[in-house]
Amino acid sequence: YFIVKLQDYTAVEKDEVVLDCELSKDVPVKWFKDEKEIKASKMVTIKTEGKRRLLSIKKVESKDKGDYVCDCGTDKTMSNVNIEVPPTIEVDVKLIEGLIVKAGSKIKLPAIIRGIPVPTAKWVMDGSEIKTEGNYSIDSDNFSTVLNIKDCTRKDTGEYLLTVANPAGSKTVALHLTVLDVPSPPVGPINILEITPDHMVINWRPPKDDGGSPVMNYIVEKRESKKETWGVVSSGSTSTKVKIPRLQKGCEYIMRVRAENKIGIGEPLESQPTVAKHMFDPPAPPGKPVASDITENAVTVSWTMPKSDGGSPISGYIVERREISGKWIRVNKTPVLDLRYRAHGLFEGNTYEFRIFAENMAGISKPSPVSDPVRASRPITPPGPPVNPKLKDWSKQSADLVWTKPNRDGGSPVLGYIIECQKSTSVQWDRINKDDLIKQCAFRVPGLIEGTEYRFRVRAANVYGEGEPRELPESVIAKDILQPPEINLDVTCRDSMTFRVGQTIAVTARVKGRPDPDITWSKDARVLTSDKRTEINNNYPLVELIVKEATRADHGKYSIVAKNSSGQAQAAVVVNVLDRPGPYTPGPVADLGVADITKMSCQLSWSPPENDGGSSVTHYILEKREADRKTWATVIADLKKTSFSVANLVPGSEYYFRVTAVNEYGSGVPKDTGSAILATNPISKFILFALNLKLKNIIIFITKYLQIPNIYLFTTKGEPDPPKKVDVMDITKNSATVAWEPPLRDGGAKIDGYIIDYIEDGQPDEHWTPYSVVKDLSIVVVGLKEGKKYKFRVAARNPVGSSLPREVEGVFEIKEQLSKSLSFSVPVCSSHALFLFYLCFLCSFFSGT
Repeated sequence: YFIVKLQDYTAVEKDEVVLDCELSKDVPVKWFKDEKEIKASKMVTIKTEGKRRLLSIKKVESKDKGDYVCDCGTDKTMSNVNIEVPPTIEVDVKLIEGLIVKAGSKIKLPAIIRGIPVPTAKWVMDGSEIKTEGNYSIDSDNFSTVLNIKDCTRKDTGEYLLTVANPAGSKTVALHLTVLDVPSPPVGPINILEITPDHMVINWRPPKDDGGSPVMNYIVEKRESKKETWGVVSSGSTSTKVKIPRLQKGCEYIMRVRAENKIGIGEPLESQPTVAKHMFDPPAPPGKPVASDITENAVTVSWTMPKSDGGSPISGYIVERREISGKWIRVNKTPVLDLRYRAHGLFEGNTYEFRIFAENMAGISKPSPVSDPVRASRPITPPGPPVNPKLKDWSKQSADLVWTKPNRDGGSPVLGYIIECQKSTSVQWDRINKDDLIKQCAFRVPGLIEGTEYRFRVRAANVYGEGEPRELPESVIAKDILQPPEINLDVTCRDSMTFRVGQTIAVTARVKGRPDPDITWSKDARVLTSDKRTEINNNYPLVELIVKEATRADHGKYSIVAKNSSGQAQAAVVVNVLDRPGPYTPGPVADLGVADITKMSCQLSWSPPENDGGSSVTHYILEKREADRKTWATVIADLKKTSFSVANLVPGSEYYFRVTAVNEYGSGVPKDTGSAILATNPISKFILFALNLKLKNIIIFITKYLQIPNIYLFTTKGEPDPPKKVDVMDITKNSATVAWEPPLRDGGAKIDGYIIDYIEDGQPDEHWTPYSVVKDLSIVVVGLKEGKKYKFRVAARNPVGSSLPREVEGVFEIKEQLSKSLSFSVPVCSSHALFLFYLCFLCSFFSGT
């Protein structure tokens, strides 16, 4: 027998049904439905689990409904299985897409419904359930439901929701209905925009409801108030504005407007009775004008509206002005719509009066009362707000503000500024500088409370008073900015520095960091403190170490360490201190000597100075001068060696040479040759050997003191020597005068001219330009360029040829200057022929020939 019997079962279509029972013994059973045995299939499963017996039916359908029996032979148990089907709705697709009908039609909205058990139907529109009442009636049975609407109107347009439901579920379908009708009346009132004795212009607004179809036309009609018939004025237009012509002056008219769509013509909108005449007059005069905001060339004039606009809106105002007892002049070219006007073009110091006219469609009013006299003068008002105030820096105790002066000072210089602050927890602004004005456009606000948020604003003040404030765009929380230190040594203090004993050592650096770092100076790892010679200045961001009256002991490595809560930075510089007795520039060179003398060159050599001034000699300056001159000419200014061959000497000339050692502190003491060096070739050894010692000494004496450049034992003609003492004088803005003395030797032939050349400074030697050939001992070189520098040279010429040129020592700038005179000495020497005769006599006498 069954100890657990089957239970009745209710399932929804497509669900799985499982029937379960249990026997007291494990015996075979059979399953029956409606007295027919059930066999296992794809959809039906029969299971045995010990004493339990199970029947499973997948995806049940309505046909699976019935009585199911489990029979063990001696006992049986039964279950009634009931299958529920969710409801469904079938409607015409046209109803879903939308049904369009005319007003007054009778409408049926049918739907087929299915479901087990039989579902119930519910119709809803605009959130309200529709019941059978009024124009609505609902007919429903087990298989369908119909919504009937009699005499439908525009309000029946909308979405209708049909919902059917049973225990197995629910289903909703939306049906759409559009009811077309004639438009509603246009929205009033009808506005009379313009009216004259023969026409008027009206407008209106479109109807609120166009009847479900766009308005295609407005029909405008008119009638006289005393008549009943209407006459069409306008038709065939969708414009909401129309001009009604052909009116009779003085007659009273009523207008009406009807809207038309494809369904028909709607109800009319009627106007108020209106008489065909002018509706308005020129306005009354405006109020008396009042002047304000007076400056030296402008004034603002304001007035009140007229008491009457004459029946037509005022289209603008006309402003006139005049000087006292003068003619009235119109100020504005076009009417002003506002009740104020800024009149420009006044003359400072003049007195003016103003009057105003109002204007509407009917014309211009009478003038307003004349204003009180106004004198154009520079006003004094409070200054404008400062420009671009901003927060430059801040800490937990202070904030640095900067700004720019106002664009407008109010006619009086700005005397200073006022700063106000506001805490975030308060609406009150507190003045910071309560006693004195701030003169500069920057200020550090002290006394802030750490962690508090502040806002700041700045206002300017002049003699008139305080101006409007300008608030900073950002707020600030009082707290320290954390920034690791940075050290930037001054450009003169990087790597190494050199000082002389007695000088002041100054090491300068810029230090950044927030909060301000602690600065420690040290020398060779020993911390420095302020004393009589040592001064430490920490004026952030500039810090400086100063050591006065430097000694050799101050030489070493100087370090600076900047440290704050965010980190530390370090920089160092090596300081050299030069200490020695005597001057700091080198002493004179040693062992200056001259060798290998020829008529064109000589060789100079020397030794370095014993005293280098405490610094190594970097180079030497070699100079020369002719014996008859006082000025020295530089041969080479950057000589690294201790010897040099001097070339381009003038044969027969005597020269002095000097050498100057140079170190990093400058030029030292110059050392010269002491005696003049004669530029001449040495006398032939053969001649000296042939002559006895006395003749040799006489020849040397004559050669040296009579300045004979060479000794010829045979009288021959040749080129002359270069001219002597060439110089430049009388320089103007485009010329220079060059003068010289005749050469010592004419080459045995009369000199027939002198060749003058010039060259612009900096040009190569091949660019020497021939200027002229003259017989005089001077010439004016013209055609030179003002501001340019030139060199000059002169060569002597005889019938045999030209001498080597002698160049003027130095470079000459062409510009206006005081002229200087040159004096020439008369050469003292006998003629060469006499000397040679005398020399031959001596040779014969001493040689016995």
